Amino acid sequence: MATKKELLKNLRSFTPEEIASAVREGTVSLYELGKETEGAFTPLLKKRVKEILDKTEIAPNEGIANSDETETISESPLDGKAEIISTDTIESAASSDIVENPVAFANETGKTSTVVEDEVIDNRGMFKRPFNFFTGRIRRMEYWLSIVILYAYSFVIGLIVGAANGPNSVMYLLLIPGYIFIWAQGSKRCHDRGNSGWYQLIPFYGLWMAFADSEPGDNEYGNNPKE
Repeated sequence: MATKKELLKNLRSFTPEEIASAVREGTVSLYELGKETEGAFTPLLKKRVKEILDKTEIAPNEGIANSDETETISESPLDGKAEIISTDTIESAASSDIVENPVAFANETGKTSTVVEDEVIDNRGMFKRPFNFFTGRIRRMEYWLSIVILYAYSFVIGLIVGAANGPNSVMYLLLIPGYIFIWAQGSKRCHDRGNSGWYQLIPFYGLWMAFADSEPGDNEYGNNPKE
């Protein structure tokens, strides 16, 4: 069995089954894997590990009544009376406070829990979130098209304001949506390289955004838009 230090340092060398086994035995927690592996514990890997943990059969402390809503009978330590707790209560607790270790949660409650899984953001397709600064990734082609759209929009606004003899302040005001759009698209292009959207403020980084290929595989901003 791998140690906690080996898992956190060389997570990519372990299979999802081995990682799930380590989490199940308490060697390491999902929280530690997410915070201390320098991005190696990707959303897709985390989802796979949780699926394996969910498939693990966890026996409750007491008998389970067969019904549409599974109920667990446990004995109260205070008065010795039987207490019936429905899985709705368990699922409510799991959803209000994310359970990082389903085995530990089951051991504490004596009941089978339902773990809320993180969903990997799907970035396939183009212009899915054009004004969102924080979510998703886009490929080079979509970024180039975004630049073309911005120039076309600016040209049309210039023609309209010029034909109406409007002041420059009106034109600048109408250009605000276009600049929000290109900054949001630039943020997602940075995400595609595995970087924060603030990187687009670095001088000449725009050239790297325009020509650099996508980061292979999934990262914290979702799956690869080219795959």
